[in-house]
Amino acid sequence: MPVSKSEMTHEEALLSLHPERLSLCYLVYGEEPFFVNQVLRWFIENGVPEELRPFNYNRFDGDKITPKEVTIIAKSYPMGGKQRMIILDHAEKIKDPEGHLLSYFNAPSKTTVMVLVAVKPDMRTTFFSRLKKQATLIGCRPLYDNEVPRFIQQEATRQGIRLTNDAIWQLKESLGKNPYLIQQELQKVAPATAGGQRPLVAVDMLKSSTPGREHSVFELTSAVGEKDTRKALQLTACLLSEGEPPLMILSMLIRHFRMMAGAKEGLQSQPESVVGRQLSMPPSRVTLFLKQLRLWKGEEIRWAFDHFKEVDGQLKGGRTAPAIVLEGLMLALCEPEKMPLLR
Repeated sequence: MPVSKSEMTHEEALLSLHPERLSLCYLVYGEEPFFVNQVLRWFIENGVPEELRPFNYNRFDGDKITPKEVTIIAKSYPMGGKQRMIILDHAEKIKDPEGHLLSYFNAPSKTTVMVLVAVKPDMRTTFFSRLKKQATLIGCRPLYDNEVPRFIQQEATRQGIRLTNDAIWQLKESLGKNPYLIQQELQKVAPATAGGQRPLVAVDMLKSSTPGREHSVFELTSAVGEKDTRKALQLTACLLSEGEPPLMILSMLIRHFRMMAGAKEGLQSQPESVVGRQLSMPPSRVTLFLKQLRLWKGEEIRWAFDHFKEVDGQLKGGRTAPAIVLEGLMLALCEPEKMPLLR
């Protein structure tokens, strides 16, 4: 019996979908292709037995097949099995002026499961507003920043990998919110876990993502936080010689200073213990971060963003060597009292 029509996230769908209780029509939509493909993989693997897929499984591109052709196939009986599965990609490109699909949605075949896929469906259009009433919707939005650690932990568990909190944070800071990159990185480090017996720490993630590298951008942000000019200059030179992209170094510094700015503002009305719990970093790093923050005036943090803007332009379109540009930035950040912008 088909399930009732509803709307759910990709996570809820993967937990609740059952081969014997499928709706007759689904709309899988959203801007995160990783999750869209996860859901579609489930439909392909569970919707029709593998031996019957050559007969009862079809996948079409919405702008390369007519709605009439789709409905003819959808109304045909499955061969040797209980149901037929149709996946229709790029549903937002479908043109159905004669209403073939709209009519089909009103009285879909009881033996066909149709899955329409769209990135940004316009629910105000007649096509999608009608589809929304008839189909089960599965949303696949990108991860929010605060959801990334949980995704990393879940993906690591799925691959039989144990991670420390520092390793999760290192991975999040290095790769951002891209599920594909996170999955690939975990696949690379899996052999180092000794079959899941040894938990991976941050240095494992660093060695995997940058074989042979001895330093990380996180060491640099810590040196800048300490206003340690000599160490910051040394680490910048080392990172560049080890192949770290200059814009990546800049982006991580910007992110670090955004955390500093947010924490500095929070400390105006909340104690350190509360602000520390709100920081997006492992608890083991919070104490050092807050200690470093005491070295910085609010105006110094604000003025740092003026330097970042200038350096961004120089790295993207200037003629000065990146090493010289970043060296100047380290001096500006670690010795703000000597820089013209801060006089």
